[in-house]
Amino acid sequence: MVQPDSAILDSVTAMSRDPAEWTFLGADPRLTLGPTGGGRASITSYRLDDVTVDVDTPGPALLRLADLYYPDWVARVDGRPTPILRADYLLRAVPVPAGRHRVEFRYESAAMRRGMWLSAGSLVAILGMFGAAFVLRRRRGGVAGAA
Repeated sequence: MVQPDSAILDSVTAMSRDPAEWTFLGADPRLTLGPTGGGRASITSYRLDDVTVDVDTPGPALLRLADLYYPDWVARVDGRPTPILRADYLLRAVPVPAGRHRVEFRYESAAMRRGMWLSAGSLVAILGMFGAAFVLRRRRGGVAGAA
């Protein structure tokens, strides 16, 4: 069910629908849901920046993960990129076709990657300055003593 954020938050807070039966979405998943009775999902790996879920569903389904939605998460179903939808205002959900599939969520932040490269570059620059200072002192005959 696609609704504006304020309506989703109000609906989730009021528990107007059974969360086991309903997922409120902020965007259309472009998915016709099929029969999901008897479907299963099991988390096979759960780490800080990646989660793997094995899904077996008789019809097209929506896998809702009770983890916070954040734009830097990416998802793949059987290795193919798939959109992550914001579900129930703050959770993640992905469309999954019928059958057995592996769904992988991975946190890939461009800002964090840039920060790591800047930190590494700064460390190299600082080490280079210490090295240059050491070489200059050796050429001048050591550190001048206090007079």
